[in-house]
Amino acid sequence: MGVLYSPGLDGIIDAVTGISDIERTEGGLAYRGYDIHKLVEQSSYEEVVFLLLYGRLPDTKEFERFSNELSKHRELPDGLIRALRSAAYGAARPMDMLRNAIAFLGMVDPEARDLSREALLRKSIMTIAKLPTAIAASYRLTQGEEPIHPVRQLTHTQNFLYMLSGYGPDEVAVSALDRMLVLYSECVTV
Repeated sequence: MGVLYSPGLDGIIDAVTGISDIERTEGGLAYRGYDIHKLVEQSSYEEVVFLLLYGRLPDTKEFERFSNELSKHRELPDGLIRALRSAAYGAARPMDMLRNAIAFLGMVDPEARDLSREALLRKSIMTIAKLPTAIAASYRLTQGEEPIHPVRQLTHTQNFLYMLSGYGPDEVAVSALDRMLVLYSECVTV
């Protein structure tokens, strides 16, 4: 029996997901049935994260509660900052630092053994909230600068740019990064 030949990736299935869909005939990408172009133009990164986690876009009150939940979990444990500081002086690669940060958060998770749907959702939200803080802290430490604490009043994207730079980012930068995060949100949760 011969091996089937398929040029390129035609006919190749990498993974099956209920989160995104690429329409072969339309050529469009959708997250949970929502066209990606509309999401990029009309939704914030936080709204799209809610969509990916809960299967629908939030109403106004749900969005406010979700944004507050993200903002209250942005701070990193002191032990993680110490670990990142040690890794930064050892010239660790950025992905190594991020991988170790996620592993550290898993080790100090009081619900580490709880694999219920509710616990996994809480852990997802906490991880999504902390990743930008860990990335920004890692970057600043490798540059010989001190990490900047998150600010609860800023959006997810505003906060990330602020923690990287130390100053309030302009709206053009915020809009550009927010759109990029929406485009990559199925793969990345910065």
